[in-house]
Amino acid sequence: FHRRVPMSRSRDPLWHGFIAGGLGDIVATCVSHPFDVAKVRLQLAGELQSARVTFRDYRGILRRLCFSEGLPGLYGGLTAAWMRHSIFSTTRHGMYHVLVDRTGASSLPSRAACGLASGAAAAALANPCDLVLIRMQADGQWPANQRRNYSSGPHGVMNVFRSHGLAGLWTGVGPCVLRGAVVTASQNAIFSEAKLMLCRLHHDPDSRTTHLLAALLSGCFAVGCTHPIDVVKTRLMNAQGQGATYDSALDCFLGGFRAEGPFFWLKGLPATLCRLGPHTV
Repeated sequence: FHRRVPMSRSRDPLWHGFIAGGLGDIVATCVSHPFDVAKVRLQLAGELQSARVTFRDYRGILRRLCFSEGLPGLYGGLTAAWMRHSIFSTTRHGMYHVLVDRTGASSLPSRAACGLASGAAAAALANPCDLVLIRMQADGQWPANQRRNYSSGPHGVMNVFRSHGLAGLWTGVGPCVLRGAVVTASQNAIFSEAKLMLCRLHHDPDSRTTHLLAALLSGCFAVGCTHPIDVVKTRLMNAQGQGATYDSALDCFLGGFRAEGPFFWLKGLPATLCRLGPHTV
């Protein structure tokens, strides 16, 4: 199996990784997007409030999202998600395969390093789209007079540029780059390792079941690695003057830790699992 991996890569042009990675995530987000919106809303629940957020509070957030906002709420920010994946996913998947091919990476650490580099570069490029995506997904939780009301991804990017300049489009770039690096390393590198493990258990390396199981394992691993970073990223990008504001990613993390307790970074974890696991598959 170790010998078959480079042989199959050599038969496929490297640009296939860019196209397949981008289109795969764009199509996947059409299914997983409602879970992504739910994840963002739950991550923002009780932000910087000392009162404990209960299961009833979480249920109320989801009920309002599903029954009050309906499909427009569940698919809020979909155009921004497509924009993001057209840059982020296309770049990270394609660049990962190029790096693995050029460096001959075969071990888990070397593949993880390729994932860290490609994910970080892709996230930095796509940060404006990520910023607008978070704000469109979270808009329904703001009072009506405080909503940003972006009509689409491009409209949101232009709005941020007019209001805050070019630098404003890279708000929250630190945790965004860190999450992009970790999620790409964990998804791609762990997928390869999971596939090898399944082959050792006598699974057919070319079967659909092997690919699906390896993808599910890598998706769950990615959730565990990235969710705390994702909470900080969501809160930084959603912040505005009328609500919680932060000086930095560290300030955001410490503020949540002090006000909400040491497990605030677990908020939205079930929705993240429902989103990223199937999305990776």
